[in-house]
Amino acid sequence: MPFFHRSQPTADPDVPMTLEEYALRAVPSREPLVLHAGLDIGKLSDPTALVLYSVDRGRRTMREARRLPLGTRYDDTADRLAHWALATARAASSLAIFMDVNGVGEGVWERLSRRLSGGQVLLIPVLTTGGAEGPHRQPAERGKRADPRIHVAKNWLVEAFEAALNTRRIRAAAGCPDLAEIQRQLNNFRATWTEGRHVGYEAKAGEHDDLAGC
Repeated sequence: MPFFHRSQPTADPDVPMTLEEYALRAVPSREPLVLHAGLDIGKLSDPTALVLYSVDRGRRTMREARRLPLGTRYDDTADRLAHWALATARAASSLAIFMDVNGVGEGVWERLSRRLSGGQVLLIPVLTTGGAEGPHRQPAERGKRADPRIHVAKNWLVEAFEAALNTRRIRAAAGCPDLAEIQRQLNNFRATWTEGRHVGYEAKAGEHDDLAGC
């Protein structure tokens, strides 16, 4: 039984059927395989979503986009993600997972970080905020442990992603599963303005943005 499901299979033999197969097929390659993944933990109405990229000279190629079934328990979510991450990391030069820890994501991050404590996978907690500030870590308070989370404004993330798309630093591999759904979610992303003339980004009412957020 696959750890992630997707909406449609691919008939292209050169495109891996699962994230695990993608990692294992890469083993014979002599080139270093650097993988990054964006991870968004689901809530009541949104499934947990993960998008996997290979990284080469500053350019990212989207390889897979996956969702866990809606309603998956958080303990099961952590177990499935840990299994996938360890299997994938064994076949790659490096694997870094950038995980949204807003809301329920923090509890799953704590569970997942314990399961990935061996160092094979770099699990990076990301806290999205208001404003427009780029990625940074909060300075440690005296006598307290440093905050491991990367703080970054959602507006900054959206604008950086848009710039990467426009300059072709992000592309999708041929036959990438769920690419149509990602495109649909991006098309439904809207800028909104507050009374104080601050801009924000969110999906249209009734729409999902789980894959777009990865």
